[in-house]
Amino acid sequence: MITPELNKYKNIIFLDIDGVMVNYDSMILPEMDDNYHQFHPTCVDNLNRIIEETNTEIVISSSWRNALGSDEANLKWIRDIFIKRGFKYPENIIGQTIRAYKYVQKGIHLSIPRGVEIKQWLDINVVYPWIGNPERDEEFKTYRDDGSFKSMRHNIKNIDFKFAIIDDDADFLLEHKNDFFQTYNETGLTEEIAEKIINKFK
Repeated sequence: MITPELNKYKNIIFLDIDGVMVNYDSMILPEMDDNYHQFHPTCVDNLNRIIEETNTEIVISSSWRNALGSDEANLKWIRDIFIKRGFKYPENIIGQTIRAYKYVQKGIHLSIPRGVEIKQWLDINVVYPWIGNPERDEEFKTYRDDGSFKSMRHNIKNIDFKFAIIDDDADFLLEHKNDFFQTYNETGLTEEIAEKIINKFK
């Protein structure tokens, strides 16, 4: 009988940038040489602390997501953005969510909540990873005592993985209500919110 391995992800943050890393104080400062806003130092310190204490991985869900033609190019671009702004753990940034509106039929204008984009990323990469990665099938197959195939195992939230959404907007799904940490443009990612996220991942 094969015991499937746990998924490689353990703790994940879905991170917005404007209103989280960029607050009102940093928004009025001159843009950096990459033509994007500076991050507020306090917000950077708070994100660094979260990673230091939890080793959490980050998926960018912000409008700062880029489309440079390859996942590798997108990842390098966003990591460079964070490095320039004092973030100490760029290797913990592992990807970005899709822009779901691009999958809607051309000519139809449909607002798609950011929560849908996050659910899609979780389903493909964490909950049912064999869907997008068929080479991983064997990790998640379960078998009966006689050795015959039984079913595909999925990763279970709060057992195999945890996640947090940090955003100043609130267009998420009902199922995300206990995973959503709202920030505000005035302050961004505060020490109080960082403490709550750290406690969630402990």
